[in-house]
Order: sequence, then C-alpha cells, then structure tokens
Amino acid sequence: MRRWVPGVVLMLLGQAQGVTLTVWTHYVGQDLAWVRAQSAGYARATGVQVRVTSVAFGDLIERWEGARARPDVVVGVPDHWLPGLAAQTAPLAGDDLGDPAGVAALTVDGVVRARPLMADAVALVVNRALVPDGLSSWSDLERAAAAGGPGVALGPHDPYLQAGLFRAFGVNLLAPAPDAAAVSRAGCALRRVGGPGASLNEAQALATFGQGRLGAFLTGPWNHLPLVTSGVTYSVQPLPAPPGAPQSWQPIVGYQGVAVDARTSAPREAEALARHLTRPDAQLALYRAGGRLPAHPAAQEQLRAQGDPWGFIQAVRAGQPEAASGNDSSAWDRAQATLDGALAASPCP
Repeated sequence: MRRWVPGVVLMLLGQAQGVTLTVWTHYVGQDLAWVRAQSAGYARATGVQVRVTSVAFGDLIERWEGARARPDVVVGVPDHWLPGLAAQTAPLAGDDLGDPAGVAALTVDGVVRARPLMADAVALVVNRALVPDGLSSWSDLERAAAAGGPGVALGPHDPYLQAGLFRAFGVNLLAPAPDAAAVSRAGCALRRVGGPGASLNEAQALATFGQGRLGAFLTGPWNHLPLVTSGVTYSVQPLPAPPGAPQSWQPIVGYQGVAVDARTSAPREAEALARHLTRPDAQLALYRAGGRLPAHPAAQEQLRAQGDPWGFIQAVRAGQPEAASGNDSSAWDRAQATLDGALAASPCP
C-alpha cells in the first residue's frame, strides 16, 4: 500500500479549502465512534471537513439509491450489495491495496467498487475445559458429538454455516443444479454428527456454550464479545476435513468495504478518505473498537499471536468470498432446499 506522505497531505491541503465530505455508515456503538475518529484524523491532516451520519442497515440501500443529497463515501458496504450498486459507486484503484482476496471480493465486472475494510467467516469454537485437546480430525468431532459426549453444534439446517462443508465435497450450495452424488456425500457427513448438540441453531448453541455445557459449535467473529464475557476458556479452529471430501473445509467469507459515490463532487478527496479509512492500522483500530476482523493481510498478521481472532482469520483465508458464490434471495432459497434435501435423504451407507 502507498504510504501517506507529507507531499500528498500538502497537495490535498491546497485543494481542500471549502470541501466537505458526507459519510454514511450502518455502524453503531464503538464501530461508529471509530468512523468518526478516523474521519476526524483525515480532516485534521487535509483540511477537508467530514460529516458522519449513521443510517440503519436495513435502510441504507434504499436511502442511498433514492437520495437527492447522496453521501460521498459509504462505510461498511457488504460485498453482495455491490453488483446492484455498480452504477452508483465510483471505480477505485486496486493496484495499491496489498489485499488481493479483498479486492477480488469487491470487484464487479473487472472494476473495483469498494476498498476492503473487514472480513468474516465461521469457524469451530471449542470449549477447552470439555475438549482439552481440541478437535483435530473428523473422528474427534464425531466422538465429541456422540451421546454422552460434550456435544457439537454445527447448525445443520443453516446453509450459511454449512456452505464450507459442502464446498469440501465440491458443492456450491448457492449454485443451481449441484451434483447430486456430491450433495449426498456431504449430507451424510453432516448427518453423522449427531448427539445432544445436533438440533441447536447458532443462537441456542451460543447460549449453551456460554453456560459451559457444550463442547464446540460453529459461529463467527460477530460473537466475539459474548464468547469473551462468558468466562469459558475456548479456542477457535477450522472445521476438520470431512471423511471422503476431496478438498478442505471452505466457509463463505463475507467482506465489507468503503465505497465512493459515483456522483460525488469531490472524487479526489473522497477516494483519499476511503484510503485513509482502510489502511492496515485503521483496520486494526476497528478490530479493537468492536471486534471486526481486518481484511488486509498486514493487519491480520498483527493478530497472529491472539488465539480468538487468528482462528477466525484462518477461516477467512481458507474460505470462498460470498460474492463469488452468488447471493441473491433465490440462490439462498435454492441452498436451503438443497440442504434440506440432503438432510432428509435415504439412510447413509
């Protein structure tokens, strides 16, 4: 990534008199405080004034598409929004980002539509008091999940949680007409993980795990705070390779980025703010504010020594971007139907 050098600051100072940028974000709490603090730092460095407005996640697209007074910069744009927003997001330079996976996830038809800010993916969270040696193999997983074991909750009816297991068998749950034989093999592997945790969804598993009564469950970094405050000693690891799978487990990876509106009257300053907000040290500050994992490899490496974030980062690095999987509502309906069919199929061999 290019360094923020004094010459660039001086150039922008000379051009920024009277420029005010409007930033919209769906972030709240400490994440919103991070947007405001980083924007204030940019304003001090450049003389560009920045106004930050919080817009509810469910309202952001509609307001952005319909607003007469549109934002200049939008923070926290999910990758799967970008195909529908390509006409209203400015093309951004992708050659200086140092984050090829994030850039690819936020690229639409060969054009970078947002700068990568954060990434997430599910991983297996293990209660080390109940499972002191972790779960290094699928056999370990099945033993922990069996009746009388500490229990494992994989959320079998949730296609988002199960996408990585099916990917290991070469099945994209979101794609039309996946290979029936591969779907059956993945479904059989999932159905063999039974026991006391088999019927729990993610929210139920989190509550049971937090009470110290569950050996392991699949979840994402969005549950970092309740995991930490639960008092349970835990580790985070990838799901072991299922038996007979030709590939390793590959969960869906979701990215969020910083986009610049195509109609901004200050494109140079807006893109400079997007660069400022997504530099590696800013991504680390966002993680420390609210637990959002950084997308940039250099920022991720700073967390290698910390077990919780590094376990989820390993899942991010092992996974497949959501945007590359297809993600409209009909695709998720198909994924649910495929998963339900795999779980309801005839007995496994």
